Amino acid sequence: MGNKIVLNAGHGGGEPCATYMNRKEMQMNEIPTDEAQMNETPVYKVQVGVFKVRANSDKLLYRIQEQGFPAFIVSEDGYYRVQVGVFTQLDKAAAMELNLRKQGYSTYIVTF
Repeated sequence: MGNKIVLNAGHGGGEPCATYMNRKEMQMNEIPTDEAQMNETPVYKVQVGVFKVRANSDKLLYRIQEQGFPAFIVSEDGYYRVQVGVFTQLDKAAAMELNLRKQGYSTYIVTF
């Protein structure tokens, strides 16, 4: 699938629905469109799993989404990374990480 981002938009009919975007499209939707500001503004996400098998990442994604977390999958270099949230402030990402850890997930914060 290459460098694609799988963003899940919610639980229509009980099942998550997916939208596929490349990294540039995702950047344009997450961060201000000013190119200089995009290059200077760090983006933080909370990662909860990395898998080689897509079905494993989907299983974790659905479980996290059922708990109300804004989870999505980043597919890159043959791996499927399950991540939660997109934050421009580290303290917001840290709060999300703490919340996920309280729910029993192993987490760490990644930058984009």
